[in-house]
Amino acid sequence: MSAAEAALLVVDDIEDNRFALSRRLARQGYLNVTTAANGRHAVELLNSRPFDLVLLDIMMPDMNGYEALAAMKANQRLRHIPVIMISAVDEIDSVIRCIELGAEDYLPKPFNPTLLRARVGACLERKRLHDQVTARTRELSEALEQQTATSEVLQTISRSPGELQPVFDAMLVNAAGLCEAKFGTLYLWEGDALRSVAAHKVPPAFAEFRRRGLFRPAMGGFLHEVLRNKRTGHVADIRATPAYVERDPSAVAAVELGGVRTALAVPMLKDDELIGLISIYRQEVRPFTETQIELVQNFANQAVIAIENTRLLNELRESLQQQTATSDVLRIISSSPGDLEPVFQTMLENATRLCEAKFGTLNLYEGDVFHQVGFYNVPPAYAEARGKPMRPHPRSGPCRGRPDEAGGAH
Repeated sequence: MSAAEAALLVVDDIEDNRFALSRRLARQGYLNVTTAANGRHAVELLNSRPFDLVLLDIMMPDMNGYEALAAMKANQRLRHIPVIMISAVDEIDSVIRCIELGAEDYLPKPFNPTLLRARVGACLERKRLHDQVTARTRELSEALEQQTATSEVLQTISRSPGELQPVFDAMLVNAAGLCEAKFGTLYLWEGDALRSVAAHKVPPAFAEFRRRGLFRPAMGGFLHEVLRNKRTGHVADIRATPAYVERDPSAVAAVELGGVRTALAVPMLKDDELIGLISIYRQEVRPFTETQIELVQNFANQAVIAIENTRLLNELRESLQQQTATSDVLRIISSSPGDLEPVFQTMLENATRLCEAKFGTLNLYEGDVFHQVGFYNVPPAYAEARGKPMRPHPRSGPCRGRPDEAGGAH
């Protein structure tokens, strides 16, 4: 970081000392300098905004340097900010104590410009390197988490060929968890509406609102714009959107039933055709990062691939089943020359099963009468009622009939 970018905090109970040190720092290019008159004020400032270095006096009223230093080192967020103790020559034992407590260095009074430049510069360089390592470690940790989540989803896909529900559930859980979202929903697009197929930690009242059949986002609302534009939508504060201000029911329900403040929605697209939508939400105003948005987009792409693979697998299974059924019929024909009953029965069983029917019958039309020659899984009462020859009704075609007085059909 440059000297002008570095944020410094000077803490001293004597105003002249604060002024003199701030002026010397300004001459050396450190223009972002804040001052505090005691340790308590310093800790309040440190908790309110980021600083890169603290120059801390020891003897002060209302929280001295020891106490302020201890408070910083006890705080996980503040403990890595370097501290230079400001001391008089006769306070060297106190300075040693502060360094043992975690201070980086010290500056004797009166301030030597060369020593001031060297020690401030060295502390800021250590802070820069620490921040760089921390950021890199965080990036690697996030990348590892994302790879692990992606691997988990891919394993779910491989374990559940043709089953989409466990895939959708795994995607949503990982998307919400890695993006630090409070809850999320995965929808499929059906005609002109959304149908929820997976939900993660959705507040009960909001879940009940969205469960009322197919969900059609209101015109001009957040989700409607995502669907209309087929682009990722990101709202930092949904309470500030026109839809909520104008009391759109969907926006009001999101805020007042779901507690939503920040929202992210990513469309699932195949060749620019809308397939579905993944949405995740936070209950505080905290926008999602670019990395988190990209992660959800990757999950949306994986969801589309899983849906397409499932469709192709089901088509393959159906084709294979049809080929197997045809093979069964041909085998029966070849093994039963002149015997039609096993052929009819095999045909009927395969047709009923492949068409996912509950039961079926096979009829032969002889003269003007249907004869039942095959039954499969037919309820007994229905089988008995239909077990007599049937004559087609003249106004309804050959597939409908009614018994006559002799038990035939007209």
